Formats: sequence, structure tokens, C-alpha cells
Amino acid sequence: TNFYRETKAVFDNNLDVVVAWPMMQSGAALQAVVNGGSGAKLLPHVDTLVGKALTDNSDHGDGLMCFNLLKELASVPGGAAAFKKHVDPLFEKSKKTAWTAYAMGGILAQVAQLDEASAVDSVNKLFVFLELPSCQAQASSFLMDLKSAGHKLSQEKKEAIIGPKMATIKQIGATNSAAGPMVDMFCDWYAGRSLESLENRVDAIEEAITAMNGKISKTCGNFEDVVKYIDSNMAEMKEFLATVAKKLPQPQKLSVIGRVRKTLRLHFICPRSGKELSIESYEWNKWLKVAFSVIKVGKCVLDIGTDNPLGIVKAGVEGVKDIYNAYKSNDEAEFNKYIREPFLTSKEQDKLIEQLRAEGFFDIFFYDAQAAAWCHNDSMTAADREAVDARAAPGKAATVERTEGTYLGEARGAAAAGVRALQALGAEEKAEEVGADAMDATKDRWGWLCCMSNARSEEP
Repeated sequence: TNFYRETKAVFDNNLDVVVAWPMMQSGAALQAVVNGGSGAKLLPHVDTLVGKALTDNSDHGDGLMCFNLLKELASVPGGAAAFKKHVDPLFEKSKKTAWTAYAMGGILAQVAQLDEASAVDSVNKLFVFLELPSCQAQASSFLMDLKSAGHKLSQEKKEAIIGPKMATIKQIGATNSAAGPMVDMFCDWYAGRSLESLENRVDAIEEAITAMNGKISKTCGNFEDVVKYIDSNMAEMKEFLATVAKKLPQPQKLSVIGRVRKTLRLHFICPRSGKELSIESYEWNKWLKVAFSVIKVGKCVLDIGTDNPLGIVKAGVEGVKDIYNAYKSNDEAEFNKYIREPFLTSKEQDKLIEQLRAEGFFDIFFYDAQAAAWCHNDSMTAADREAVDARAAPGKAATVERTEGTYLGEARGAAAAGVRALQALGAEEKAEEVGADAMDATKDRWGWLCCMSNARSEEP
């Protein structure tokens, strides 16, 4: 993994050698390739990786690591097509353990996007997982994958295939409290109420977060206990993050700025194009909590570097602890109290969302519900645009009504990007003009449009 971080070009040129190694030796480095936005480079090696997944007979060895890596690769551009011919044998192999089934669910959701025939096959296979007793703990994840695959079905196919299974899904909600919110969301989608998303159910979100924090706080006494708990309940943690925390964009990389300024740099990377937006934040203690959970489930990298200003040498979640101690205190009891409630409340998330809005994040990134990822606007397709517009509307035939405060927030967020760019170029006078436009946006309902256009046109 260190070799990849230091000499990526050499590493990339020898991927065939690395892929041939046992996954226990190469798994972390190959995962780093995916996390770094270069997963497409592994697609020519899919056949080799699938072969490893199919031939390994252990529940926790190379086979399991391969399945987890394959799940990530299926979501990169071109990944689904590379997996189509392998779906049947991978599916049969994955049924042997809940962990491999969880990874296979993600692969099926991606392959389903290729065409309706693939979607029909994926939906049928996902229902098999849902009905396996060993997979009940991952019910929320399978329902999310099922919903994603179901989007590709015609209404006729949707009713014919999913309709007869709705009683089973509702029964899961009645017997599995953890899956309840996702069952409600799935039922809304099936009934055509997909716009009534979990994100708008503030009480349900808050209740789920409080319950999870309470469970971890009661079970764990210190940092090491929390790490062990997440390791032992990895599938549940991934479901939880996907279900109740997706409204807050999660950075793919986190880096340290300095000891005096006490800020973190957040790196948001488009999974399609690789385009990156970096944002500096003083809300380090909140983002550090976000980072702890997403690093632990393999969705974020802590980039400390060899010359970081805090002198931190540990990577991963251990680095999270070191950053906290460097910025806050070296009080072990204080940190343990902090990390025993690792998930932000809705109110805390809202504060971070407002910061992202002010920095212009939502002006250049959109949420792809199919891939469950935030993607750069430059990668938006016509279908993406339709989906984004549909989510923005409160109803099928209703027009969108938004407050002046919302328009102003978007205007200032977009203008801020232009102002920073102009200042970097030394064009202070023009920067002041753009900033003034943003402040005047409240005078005219449509002034925000001019302001956003002006700001964006001035970016270098």
C-alpha cells in the first residue's frame, strides 16, 4: 500500500504482478487503487480476480477479500459490463456466507443498470438473498440494491416480479427494526412515492442515529472497543451509513492542514470522472467523526503524508485518534467519550451541509441514486438530469416552490467559488463586483441566476 502511495506510476505498470499475488498480500493495495479513483485500471484483471473469488474455499480469506474488491469495481465506469458474464457463478458462490452475499448484492445492483434483462435477473437473485436466514442482518442493504435494480424495470415487469414479494418485504419490516426505515422507503418507491425519501423523515433519521450511538456507547468503553465493535458488525455499519447518513456527502480523502489553524481538507472525488473538489473546514471535530466511520468501512482514506504538520505517523482510524489528540487534547477519557458516539446527529449534519452549500459543493456535484454516490456535473447524462429534476419537484405535476433564503444560499455558494478564483488571479476589483452581486441577490427573485452565471464564468 505504501508503494502504491509513493510510486503510483510504477505500481500501475505492474498491476498484473500485484493482482497475481494472494489477496491477503495485495488486497489493501488494490483497494487503495479503487479508493484513489483509479479502479478502472483494474478492469482488465476482473477475470483473474473473479477466479480467485470462485476458487477460494475459506469464509474469511482471499475469496471474501476478492468479493469486497469486486463490489467496488462493479461501480466504476465500465465495471458492470465486465462482470455480466460472471454473475451466475459469483452468485452461487456468494450464497455461502452473509459477507459475500452482501458484496454480491452491490454487484447485482450495478449489473442491473445495463439493460432490463439484466435488471430482471438481478432482482430475482436479490430476492433469494432476502429470503436466506443468514442474510437477514443485511436486509437494509439488499433492499437498497433491490430498489436500485428495480429502477430499470418497466412498470409491467415491476408489478409482475416485485409485486408478489411485497408481503415478504413488509414482513421484514415488522420483524427487523433495523431494516424498518429502508422497508418504508422501498414501499414508497414501489407505490410511486419515491420522492418521499428517508432524508425528509427527520424524526426517523434522528431516532436511528440516537439508537445506534446509544448501542455503541453502552457496549464500548473506549476507542479500541469501538473499533472492535465496528469490525464485528461491518455489514450493519455499512447499512447504517447508507441508510441514514447519505444526505451528507462523505469525502473520499481527508488531509491535515496544520496544528495552529486546526483545519482539515476534505477531498470529494467524482467516481465517474475522477474530478476533485477540495474544501478546507474548521469543523474538524465533526468531520473527524464522519471520517472515522467511513474510513473504517473502506470508503475514505486518511492522507497524512510523511511531512504532515502534526507529525502523525499512523494511518487509518488510529490516525483519527492522533489528529483529535493533536487538535483537542491528550485526554484519553475525553477522546473515548467523543468516539463512543461516532455518528453525527441530524442537526450536526445540517451544519456541515450548510458549509458545503456555502462552498459551492451542491452547485457542481449531484447525487446519483443508482450508484449511491455524488458525481461531478460534467459527468451528468440526460437520464441523470431527469432524475435530478424529478427529485427537485415535490410532486409529479407540481411546480417547485423554494424560499428566497434557499436561492440566496445557492447564489452565495456559487459566487464564492468565483470570488476565490478571482482573488487567486489577483483580480480583486472583479472579485468585489461578483461578491456584491451575491449580496444583492435578495432584491430580485431571479437575481441569483445572474449571480451564479457571473461567478461561474469567472472561474479560471
